[in-house]
Amino acid sequence: MFTEVGWQFQCSNTTCLPFTTVTVSSIDDCKVACLAQVHCTAISFHRSSSHCELFTDISNEKDNLLANVDIVTMIVIDGTRIPLEPTTTSTTTSSTSSTTSTTTLATTSTSLTTISSTSSSTTSLTTNSSTTSSTTTTTTTTPFNSCNNLRWNQTGQIVAGTISGSNANQLKNPSCLYIDNNNTLYICDYDNNRVQRWFQGGATGVTVAGRNTRLVEWAQNATNGTLLISDNSLNNDYDILLVPNSSNQIYISNQGGHAIYLWTFGASSPSMTLQTVNDSQNTLNNPTGIVLDPYGNLYVADRFNHRVVMYCVNSTVGIVVAEDNNSVPSLQEPVALAFDSDLNLYVLTRDNGQVVKLPRI
Repeated sequence: MFTEVGWQFQCSNTTCLPFTTVTVSSIDDCKVACLAQVHCTAISFHRSSSHCELFTDISNEKDNLLANVDIVTMIVIDGTRIPLEPTTTSTTTSSTSSTTSTTTLATTSTSLTTISSTSSSTTSLTTNSSTTSSTTTTTTTTPFNSCNNLRWNQTGQIVAGTISGSNANQLKNPSCLYIDNNNTLYICDYDNNRVQRWFQGGATGVTVAGRNTRLVEWAQNATNGTLLISDNSLNNDYDILLVPNSSNQIYISNQGGHAIYLWTFGASSPSMTLQTVNDSQNTLNNPTGIVLDPYGNLYVADRFNHRVVMYCVNSTVGIVVAEDNNSVPSLQEPVALAFDSDLNLYVLTRDNGQVVKLPRI
């Protein structure tokens, strides 16, 4: 979805008015409410009231926006709705019934040997004719298979970082990556001991935090964080990720074990290990960053194999979805991954200190 922060539709005509307004807990829920309805083409999210307005016809309003700092407006990009719109096939059955009654009143003929004459009269009357047709339409929905259909352009573009360094436009051995709803990047700039915020289309980053070897939870607008994992508890584990719809399970990327573990809080060992890859290099090698897509598929930055591996839902064998092909931009030593709202894949590379965007195809 295309995002306009601080703008709303002026709605100079009545067809622009929202067809429904719902109250949601976050802007993500507002997006889901729109994408669940094939006729929804745009939303306006009111941050102060959490009201979510859904629109159908904004064809004349895209360039007719009014500034409002409380509102985030998002427009659905054609062909990017996830899941894709259902495929509909129609089967038509017609039946026709008719009743016809014909009556011939008179026909006479007279013939002589030498003189021939013929006279005839015929009168036909047709009555009681009727036709009835009925049509039956059958709709078939084709489900979207994310495992088979999600693929990315292997030629990416650099969106953050230049050469390795400490300036505002540079990164030095970056190690993790996050992207928010506005496509703003947050990058762990490891050797510069900082976290850089990089706005979409920006040429430089802004330092927003320093670095410590520990896991800290920060509530929104908080000035102090809550320590969740101390440095004594972290032993060669690179990244963690909460399992969707679970309050006590996480994925852990373990560099020393060359594996991804599914771990339940309080357990002494993992409940599942992901390590095998369906490729000539058939195991992970120093896995680092991990991320989930909206379908629950897990993606791993397989650092020393210079590739991105996808583990589909309910599968313990990974498939390669992106890898370094010795071209520019390089995917050498990927260490962090992220998706934007259109499922474009962002790869942070440690070797070059750059963020590479792989457009979804």
